[in-house]
Amino acid sequence: MSCIVTYSDGTTASVDPSELRRLMDAGIVSPTDQVTLPDTGRAIPAQETAAKPKDEARPDLRTLSARRVRFKYAAIAFIAANLFMAFSNLHGAQVIDKLVDGDEDYYRYPEEVANFVDLHQSTAGIVYLITLTLCAVFYSMFFFRAMRNMRQLKAQEAEMHPGWVIGWNFIPIAFLFKPFSGVRQIWQASQRLSGHPHKELSLLRWWWAGWIIVIIVGRITSRIGVSGVFGEVTNYELYTLGLKIDAAMSILLVATTIMLMKIIKRVNTAQSQLFALSGKDS
Repeated sequence: MSCIVTYSDGTTASVDPSELRRLMDAGIVSPTDQVTLPDTGRAIPAQETAAKPKDEARPDLRTLSARRVRFKYAAIAFIAANLFMAFSNLHGAQVIDKLVDGDEDYYRYPEEVANFVDLHQSTAGIVYLITLTLCAVFYSMFFFRAMRNMRQLKAQEAEMHPGWVIGWNFIPIAFLFKPFSGVRQIWQASQRLSGHPHKELSLLRWWWAGWIIVIIVGRITSRIGVSGVFGEVTNYELYTLGLKIDAAMSILLVATTIMLMKIIKRVNTAQSQLFALSGKDS
């Protein structure tokens, strides 16, 4: 059963009694804050609820705000890259359709038109890869530290090692569900310790569902209408259909990126509340 901590400003939070000493050592719970025990219902100072363990190291906690800001700007660039990619794919599909239909304005200079489309899509692809890499780096930095904070506080939800929160993204098959499990553990631990234990998981589920759809559909469309090692186009109708589907997936990826930005913001807010209680600048 949880005990109720009443902070000096009058706010309250539900805390597992076994984690109370850890929160006190981190400075999140003050020794003079009142703790209402579940068995007696009596409020006593936090310092009286447990003896301090000998030689226990102070938790190594770090704020997340700077990491969130870095991810935010990388995500904005990634969103712009996906919109550019969607436009490029739709434009490429339109040009190919006109060439196949024998449109005079396009058919007169087929090689020049094809080179322009290739350049357009290559540029979009390079920008996409650069911004995706930046997002992956800052995503990793944020969630690695967020999980480490929760494990330093001995949060019961934080079962996954911080390194595996990132590492599972590179393991075949496991990357479809294990990274979500790590983010969910961070979300639940952060919300509970900050006094919001019943925060909805629907945002996480929609974000991950959208990401998985993008991955699976992208693998399929990459082979539509092409063959060979170098992806030579063999069926222009199917190829243009693949480009249009890819454009739709780029828009879906924009939506999932916005949801991820909200998840990171809320995790940062929850952990910042813990740092505010401990006197750290978040």
